[in-house]
Amino acid sequence: MPMPQPTPGVSDLPLAQQDNGSLNETALLQTKVTDLRSRLRAMELKFEEPNECGADNGSDGDVCQICHNPNQVKFQCGHGACKRCGELLKKCPLCKTQIMQLSSLNAAPKSPDGPNTMRKAENADAIYDAMSNEDKDFVMKIVALGFSKSQTARTVKRHGRNIRLVVEFLSVLDAICSEGFPEDRAEEALQLHDNDQKSAHDFLKLWSHFEQFGFKENDIKRELIVHGNAEEKVLAALTKEK
Repeated sequence: MPMPQPTPGVSDLPLAQQDNGSLNETALLQTKVTDLRSRLRAMELKFEEPNECGADNGSDGDVCQICHNPNQVKFQCGHGACKRCGELLKKCPLCKTQIMQLSSLNAAPKSPDGPNTMRKAENADAIYDAMSNEDKDFVMKIVALGFSKSQTARTVKRHGRNIRLVVEFLSVLDAICSEGFPEDRAEEALQLHDNDQKSAHDFLKLWSHFEQFGFKENDIKRELIVHGNAEEKVLAALTKEK
């Protein structure tokens, strides 16, 4: 009669299993993103060669990516910002090019409804309805994988019919939102950090942290970008402004 085998202790487990018990918050989030990205392989079998046409960045290019007010200055890379943010930024928030010079633009009047009007007006149904039939078909195929129609439509509008770029953006966004961050803020953080999950996550945590102290939203975002999410430097800058 075979002897029963003893239950292995933690030290007897493979290293990979031991490590799973000590994953930190960032590693857990990364694991979730990796699982979500596995959808991409299955989806690529259903699509034709990615079509990178169809991106429409017009509205995003006309407003400051930090505060969403109209652009007043232009960088040498062709992108721009409002005057206040442009004078503080060291790199373009869109393409990350080092800012060497600023040129003035004829600034449009500020919207009476506030800096976030553009984002609120960017209704998902209106975006979808204005799309070509090819873009609509692309959106619905992505939606069939479990992503929301509104977010998919906005992402395709911004990035075009690039299957890998769209699915990776949506997958990371899904993972960050699962941590409790609002979708619109998570989307903005990912755009500002080139879809880098950790940087966007840190940005959102600090944004919420400083907001609790009564600092203004646009001031927080601007200083976080200028100082690369360095908490002490951002706090010093915000305190000085206040």
